[in-house]
Amino acid sequence: MLINSKDNGFYKRLKGLLTGAKLRKELAMCVLEGVHLCQVALATQRVQALIVVQQAANDEVDALITAAEAKGIDVVYLAAHLYANITTLGHSVPVMALINQPSHYSYAPTALLWPCCDVLVLDNVQDAGNVGTLMRTASAAGVKHIITTEGTAHAFAPKVLRAGMGAQLNLAIAEHVPMDVVLGWLAGYKGKVLATSSHATAQLYSLNLQAPVAWVLGNEGAGVSPQLQGHVNLVTVPQPGGEESLNVASAGAVCMFEMVRQRL
Repeated sequence: MLINSKDNGFYKRLKGLLTGAKLRKELAMCVLEGVHLCQVALATQRVQALIVVQQAANDEVDALITAAEAKGIDVVYLAAHLYANITTLGHSVPVMALINQPSHYSYAPTALLWPCCDVLVLDNVQDAGNVGTLMRTASAAGVKHIITTEGTAHAFAPKVLRAGMGAQLNLAIAEHVPMDVVLGWLAGYKGKVLATSSHATAQLYSLNLQAPVAWVLGNEGAGVSPQLQGHVNLVTVPQPGGEESLNVASAGAVCMFEMVRQRL
């Protein structure tokens, strides 16, 4: 299929998915941009269409087109000016994949399971780069369950997907969960509930992290929400260099991989 008009219905939907969380939630679909994310998407069997620029010659894109056609996936060609109008990647290789969001993703659930596995809780973490990086780090560390509270950047927004390098497709994500649901889940959680704080006395490296852990990481400036503070145990990451605090994505990586180190 070739699209030359900005009034085309498919093109309008594509643009809406790239620019607004509302449509992504309504359709349970999102758009991945760039060669790597499209490769990841094609391996998941969730791709609805591969979108490329008309007459754009590129070996990587050609390989993606071949792979998509072999799977019976539609390949949509956009006029160059239309693609340039919606891409969020600037001058990167022009390729996108329209995908269904994973079945293990839920938006604003009214109940949560996962009582005894490792979980990452992102509490009002607003920066897209931090959210995506934390999801990628969690996946790498074997933490496959993610809870986000209201105010956290949308897991399938373009910038979050790029920062996560597609890790979202392999994670069970409960997104923008109401605080009362999070608190109810924490009350029944069987493992340790730990939150980072530069003011805590307990040090990360003194803890036993062999059993399941729920890592609660708070807002970049304000930290963990007041509603959660009475439900977590605070832990600090030693910083002999004297900085006031770590970036939330850095702190999360240190914590999760200390857990990995102890379990090896």
